[in-house]
Amino acid sequence: MVETKLIVKYPFLSPSKEFIGEGVSQMDLKEAVAFAKDCFQREEHIAKDAARESKNLLLSRLMLYSIGQGFLRKFSFLKAREYSRLLEKEEKKVLFDMAKDFFPSLQNADGGYKVALVEYLQYGRSLPQANVLKGMVFFSEVELRACLREAIQERIADSEKLGGKLPADIAQAAVQLKEFIPREFTPQFKGKLLQRSELQNILKGVGEGKRYYGAMAIAIACLKDGLTKDEASEAMNAYVSNCSKGSHPFTAREGEAVVEWVYAHPAIGFSFNVLKSQGLV
Repeated sequence: MVETKLIVKYPFLSPSKEFIGEGVSQMDLKEAVAFAKDCFQREEHIAKDAARESKNLLLSRLMLYSIGQGFLRKFSFLKAREYSRLLEKEEKKVLFDMAKDFFPSLQNADGGYKVALVEYLQYGRSLPQANVLKGMVFFSEVELRACLREAIQERIADSEKLGGKLPADIAQAAVQLKEFIPREFTPQFKGKLLQRSELQNILKGVGEGKRYYGAMAIAIACLKDGLTKDEASEAMNAYVSNCSKGSHPFTAREGEAVVEWVYAHPAIGFSFNVLKSQGLV
């Protein structure tokens, strides 16, 4: 059972639905706009109570989806990172309880954790690299935290139930919110490679069939430019959001897996000739 005080800090948890209540007031909309604005402008948000934070997150997702799914994806990336950093300060029991909300089969196992394979496939990261035995996936606390961050991001970005026409007052608040959001999703990191026009063009997104190669190019450029893994993840999230969706969308999980692989192999080289051979430049 998730405690109410955890909903205040982590309003993406399933029990938050019980705190949302009926109706939306002008104060609700004002608070939700401020909540999303703080996120995009990297300002600290002071949590109030479970009902307020649960409604803030839901209304923010509704408004952002209505003005463009790319806005919602950016928001989900930033909030997942924020919540993950907050979670680092919690006791292991809190980590376990929160992870159970995404992985109901989660159990302690030999100093780490294990979950059912079918659940890992929904929120896990890289099955070929996973330790699988008899239908269960075993992983460390570090791996669980990484999976949980991606699971949080996917839950916030989930737009399946956000469709439909918004009431006029929420639609108007969404227009107001858009004024506070940076128009350009391509991060302007300082770096010898990332500042090159070829990489800037790739960051704007590429078509189906080239998206994996583009992701590799971005991740390697981030590594060679000395960006932290967090900064590389932000650049990758922007790239994924900007890529054409095609018949098979290139997901944030796929992009993050590329970042993880590249940063685990720091000796990998970068070549503009390779980009040309892949049709990226």
